[in-house]
Amino acid sequence: AVNTDLSRDAHGGYIINDGEGDIQAEISDDGTNYGGLHTLKKNEVLELTSIVINRVRLTWVTNSSYRCFFI
Repeated sequence: AVNTDLSRDAHGGYIINDGEGDIQAEISDDGTNYGGLHTLKKNEVLELTSIVINRVRLTWVTNSSYRCFFI
């Protein structure tokens, strides 16, 4: 959980799909309810700005790898 790792909610960041396959990302501002499902394909970036990020749920779709950074 972003909140647990940072000891607070994040307010921005990014998720990058570095692998060949797809990943799915969902963002929660309260740690329980998640918003829309975002599918990231190879080399796509999901930029997150000016939002509250309490938790992020990443789902493996096909063989892939990723990087995340939250501030």
